[in-house]
Amino acid sequence: MKQQRKLWFADWLTDNEKFNQKSILSFHQNENLGTSETSIKMKRENVETVSTTSILKIKEEVSLKYVDYVTEAISSVLV
Repeated sequence: MKQQRKLWFADWLTDNEKFNQKSILSFHQNENLGTSETSIKMKRENVETVSTTSILKIKEEVSLKYVDYVTEAISSVLV
């Protein structure tokens, strides 16, 4: 599984030479690679991906984006 995820990430990097917060979050929310138990956003019997957090810094501005998969809430905060 670890090797497969490394390959998925390598493929993503090849397709996204210049990436941004949206494309990075999209990669981490992917449920279509592998099975539900091995995908990036996984769901196993006793463990699952429940959230993704992303921090973006542009010059002096820092923002945080939190995606909660359990409540389906998305929060953005300017730090």
